[in-house]
Amino acid sequence: MPKTIAITPSWYWPARVPRVVGVPPFSLPELLVERRARRDPDGLAVVDASERLTNAQLAARVAEASATPDAAAMSSPTPSVAGVVAFLGALGAGTPVRFDAAGAAAVGGDAVSDLRGAVVGLAARDAIALHSQRGLLAGALSLGSFLQVGAERPWLSTFGLGSWEGIYGVTTALAAGAPLVLAPAGEGALEYVVREGVGTAFTDLGSAYQASREAKRDVKAVRGVLGSLVLSTGGMFDPDQRRRVAKMFECPALTTFGMPETGPIFTAHPSWYIDEAIGIPMTNAHVVPVDPRSFTPVQTLWELVESAMVTVYSPMLTVGYEGGANADRFRDDRFVTGVIASSDANGMIYLLPDGF
Repeated sequence: MPKTIAITPSWYWPARVPRVVGVPPFSLPELLVERRARRDPDGLAVVDASERLTNAQLAARVAEASATPDAAAMSSPTPSVAGVVAFLGALGAGTPVRFDAAGAAAVGGDAVSDLRGAVVGLAARDAIALHSQRGLLAGALSLGSFLQVGAERPWLSTFGLGSWEGIYGVTTALAAGAPLVLAPAGEGALEYVVREGVGTAFTDLGSAYQASREAKRDVKAVRGVLGSLVLSTGGMFDPDQRRRVAKMFECPALTTFGMPETGPIFTAHPSWYIDEAIGIPMTNAHVVPVDPRSFTPVQTLWELVESAMVTVYSPMLTVGYEGGANADRFRDDRFVTGVIASSDANGMIYLLPDGF
């Protein structure tokens, strides 16, 4: 039984959202690119400031890029079609990709053919967290299932590839069959929302808040177009900023929290959330509260505990660290996040400052 059930009362779980989704035995390029190209070759796949690619064109470009992956294209802090093509091309060839703390990519090494093998590295707090194609696909399917991302409306991402948000900003849309729109964060993203009819925008809370203050005319233009904002936050956040964003954009402002080792863990859902809460453990994120002194699981419902440390089991967990460091971050196959949180009787999770 998923451990999320133990801390999230079933009557508050969002309707029609699965708690667990399976991970099919496909590589990311096969499921995200090739299958889309076979089903709908002329459908829009990805767009940025300079390029628009159909599903068939994306598949052709990715196949070509698999021969010579472009690390420079993947290193841009602003997401781009070229970066997505290079990233998927590298994965198609099984070529390992590592991103450093600045988001710069390095490509090379022995090819990885096993879908459970380490093929992508993301800079964590003091190491490189390694991920498999299976784990990254699990994260894309989990986030898309929880947020009910569909193929009908485009999904916009403002994150560069060198972060968990950047990777899931790309893969979630492509896995769901949605057109992917890539744009710079802040005011620059708003014109894309109107032009492309974006349904969901994935960005950071700070950028959305800044846009709500400095680009009021552009924000007004996206009202009625944008269905929801998914706002990443690295930890503690100002709920007043979240309220302002929701008010100004006139759509749900859904916070999400994750880590380089785990991908997304807690996410709000438009059907039910509280501004102060980060959200609830999302699809496939099995969260267990532990005593931060002994790492012993708390033997009661989390909503009855004043605070606890978050440990996570999920199919999207890192498969290891570069150099074998930080093995002590895993206890009984669960990742010890170091994050302290509490839960109310509704199952909403509140991040506490002790862990940041």
